[in-house]
Amino acid sequence: MFRQVHRRLTLLCAGITILVLIFMACSYLYISEKNLKENSFASFRNDMNTLLSNLENQTVITHEWLSKLEGGGKYIISIHDNDKDFLWGQQDGGGSRKAALEAGWAYYQENAETFPTPLAFTITHQEFHFSSAGQGQDDYFGCIALSSRNTGKLTILILESLAPLQEQITAQRHTFFMLVAFSSLVLILFAYFFTGRLLVPLQKSRDSQIQFVAAASHELRTPLSVILSAASAC
Repeated sequence: MFRQVHRRLTLLCAGITILVLIFMACSYLYISEKNLKENSFASFRNDMNTLLSNLENQTVITHEWLSKLEGGGKYIISIHDNDKDFLWGQQDGGGSRKAALEAGWAYYQENAETFPTPLAFTITHQEFHFSSAGQGQDDYFGCIALSSRNTGKLTILILESLAPLQEQITAQRHTFFMLVAFSSLVLILFAYFFTGRLLVPLQKSRDSQIQFVAAASHELRTPLSVILSAASAC
């Protein structure tokens, strides 16, 4: 009986604590991931402000300048000059690059009314995030920059992959999973030994009661036998 009670108390104590621990861990992960995405998007927006401010002061967009921007692999750039692909945007950069640019331009075309109108000799831009796979996952940050000049309208699409951010989030989730699993094991062991110590006095009291009843039964058996014998003789 005490073993069954011991197991149930262990599961009860450890289970409640583990549920609280999981809730706290999930809440922290949610807040942490939300802050990471917001900070990454704010950083991307600041980078776009700096990059496009430098571009606004230039009269010619050269391949050398574009190569430097994409050289680190952080950004993917595509340019439309009067709604026609700029030569830079036609280069072969792999299937993932092409798919990302197609998804980015498709997003812009579907939501063109939400973007600012181009201004003469001034670059207006708007940042957004979208999924190239169409699964509702924000796996790319995007920026649409618009400029109207004497030669026509210039539309620039700049993308930044969220793969590094997703890897960081995944690594953080794995770390928390391992910590919660280890903490749960420790809590189960602690609850097992703690409830075991709590049940020791009860078990001793029960054993003492059993011994007392057994001793009292033995002591009362002899006089009762004499009384029964006398009663039978009478």
